[in-house]
Order: sequence, then structure tokens, then C-alpha cells
Amino acid sequence: MADDSVPHVWIVGSSIIRRLYAHVCEPGLDRSLGLRCKVIWEGRGGRLWEQLLPVHRFLRAKAPAPEILIIHLGGNSLCREGRNRLDFLREMKTDLAEVFRMFPRTRLLFSFILSRLHWRGQTARSAYCVERSRRWLNGAISGFLAKRQMRCIRHSNIDLSHLTRDGVHLSPEGNELLLSNLREALQILQRRTQLGQFHRILQELRLDDGWFQRYFRLSRSQFDELLSRVGGRISLQDTNYRRSIPPAERLSIYLQLYAGFS
Repeated sequence: MADDSVPHVWIVGSSIIRRLYAHVCEPGLDRSLGLRCKVIWEGRGGRLWEQLLPVHRFLRAKAPAPEILIIHLGGNSLCREGRNRLDFLREMKTDLAEVFRMFPRTRLLFSFILSRLHWRGQTARSAYCVERSRRWLNGAISGFLAKRQMRCIRHSNIDLSHLTRDGVHLSPEGNELLLSNLREALQILQRRTQLGQFHRILQELRLDDGWFQRYFRLSRSQFDELLSRVGGRISLQDTNYRRSIPPAERLSIYLQLYAGFS
């Protein structure tokens, strides 16, 4: 099948993505993550957030705009001297807004900055303050993207035990978990595009407790219980011009915007 007949996906990041690509290139693994898509891997060691826009301009000049863009950057820039986390957040928002302008039809997934034992530019012995900034930035970017109906990949199943001895990069097990998280995020996004945002995909998700939990961050019973409590408050009347959005669909949209991927 021709390449232009399948979705194009860019995965842009630092050495985490470069090493993940090396892991994917091992025998028996699929560089397209086992999905029907064409993936461009763009990972480079030591890459800073400040290089985000130059990288995308370079890729735009040599490849078609992607349908899906995954960005895994920011960890190497958390401890830059002379800049606090508020300044960094403003810079990240400005750069992401420029990415939206460059690729207006692209769906963006921001891959959460992972925990580390050692951070580039770290001066204090303890990484506690950096870890707090990491969590705060991840949450702030998640909210920023949710307002634009974009999503984040959270990696809640990856922790410090999945690092190599350098305290920065992922072990083979960690790479496998990261790969699984990216694959599942892409699968959900592709299913939502192909099946429709609500009626068909919700019915499909209800057949699988695991997928339902990952999509809404609630179990089926919790979703139904929440709907029974708030359904009357969020329901609207039909008009002569259009039918109102059903309460279940309104609730699902809210959960998708603010829950994100696990």
C-alpha cells in the first residue's frame, strides 16, 4: 500500500526517543508500532526544548505534514540557569501555539516529561525541587492542550525503577512500557478518528474494561454512576433547529478533555 494512503506520524524528542527507536529496531519489533501508519522518528541526544521549532521546520521541509505529532521534550531544559518554571511554561505554550499554526490539521500528543535521578544543569544535591517542577509543568501543559482538544500521554506506569544506571535513560523494560504507552495513545486516537467520537467508539470501549478505563480514567460502573448523578444537570432541551447533545456524550467529551491518556 502506498505511503500516502496511511496516516503519517512524527515522534520528536531527545535521547529518550532516540533510544526508544533503537529499541524498536531490534529484531521482531515493528517501527510503525504495529499500527497502520507511517512513523518518522526524530530523536537526538541532548535535544533541548528550545530546538523544538527548528526541528519541526526542518521536518516540514522534507516530509508531508503529519496527521499525528508526538512531542517528548522538556526534560533537558528544566534546570536551565536564569529561568524559573513560569518562564519555561510561557515559552512552552508559545512554541506549541506556533506548532499549531504550522500544522493546523495535525493532532498533537504531548508525552509527559519522565522522572529522573539526575537532571541536566542540576546544581542542588537533591532533585526534589526539579521533580516538583516536572509534575507542575506536565499538569499545566495538560490543561493548556485540553482547552484545544489535544491530549497528553501520562506514563503513570513508568517510575525511577525503570531507569538505567545513569539515572536518566530508560531500561529495556522501561522502553517497552514507553513504547506500549505511545502505541495505545495512537490506537485510541486512530479509533476515535475512524469510528466517530461518541456513538460507535463508546459502544466498542464498553466491551473492554481496560480500554474504557484508559480512555476515560473511570471504570464503566463509575462512568454510569457519575452520569446518573450529573445527567440531569448537564442535559439540554432540543430546539426547532437542532437536537441537543445527550448527557452521556457531554460527559464523555468532558472526561476526554480533562482526563488525558494514562
